[in-house]
Amino acid sequence: MARRIPPRLYKYASLVGEREEYVRALIVDQALYFSSPTQFNDPFECRFRYSMEASLQQWRRFCSRPMIAASLGFSPWTPPSDDVLREWATTAPANVAYLCQAFRSEIERETGICCFSEKHDDILMWSHYADSHRGVCLEFEPRPGSPLFRNLSAVRYQDEYPVVNFITLSDEEWVNLVYATKASHWSYEAEWRVLAHRGGSGIRQYAPGELTAIILGSEAPPGLGEQITAWVRATDRPIKVLRARCSESAYRIQVVPHA
Repeated sequence: MARRIPPRLYKYASLVGEREEYVRALIVDQALYFSSPTQFNDPFECRFRYSMEASLQQWRRFCSRPMIAASLGFSPWTPPSDDVLREWATTAPANVAYLCQAFRSEIERETGICCFSEKHDDILMWSHYADSHRGVCLEFEPRPGSPLFRNLSAVRYQDEYPVVNFITLSDEEWVNLVYATKASHWSYEAEWRVLAHRGGSGIRQYAPGELTAIILGSEAPPGLGEQITAWVRATDRPIKVLRARCSESAYRIQVVPHA
C-alpha cells in the first residue's frame, strides 16, 4: 500500500566544515542540493534484478526509444519488422549486462536525488546525519502543486532487489523503482526522495514558505542558535527556530522552542 505524503518532511544536516555554507545557502538562498546516486553511502543503491518478458507490441515501443534504436543501428522512426523484433527478443537476454550498464550509466548521469525523512526525533538519524546531535534538522511542508515535491516518492523497504523490466517500464518508472527501493535494514529512516529525472546533481530551489522550522540538535554548540536565528532573519520568512532535548525519563527526543 502506498504511503500517504506526510504533512511535514525533515532533512538532517551537519554544519561541519563546508557543510556550514550548505546549510546557510539552504536557509537564506532556498537552495537544496540534489546528490548523484553515486554519492550515497549504501553500496546496494541501484541494485536490481531484471526481466525481459514482454509482448511484441511492447518490444516495438522499447526499440523505438532513441538510445535503444541507435544501439541497434536503426532509426526510431522506422521500427524493425516483426521477424527482426522476435529475433532480437530471443537474443536480447545475452546482452542484458550491456543493457544494465547502459541504463545505469545514463540514469546516474541524469538523476539528482534529495532525501527527506518523516521523522524529526529519531535518535539514530540525529546521530548519523546531524553530527551526533550537534547539527540541525530542517522541517519542510510539501504543498500541493509544489515544483520541488512533485516527483516525491516514498522509499520502499524490502529484503530482495526490485525487479526491473527494461521492456515494459519507462525510464521514469525505472528510476522510481530502483532509486526508491532500499534494504529493510534502513526502514527506521522512513525516507522519502525527490527524484529529478534530468540535469543530474546540483542545486534546485524550493518555494518560499516550504521551509517552516529549524530544529537545533540537543548537543548544538554555543552560538549555533544565534547563528541560525540570524540566517532566518535575513530571509524575512516566518521560519521557527526550535531545539531538541533529551527526555529526562526515556530514550526519547523532545522538541521545544529555542530560548
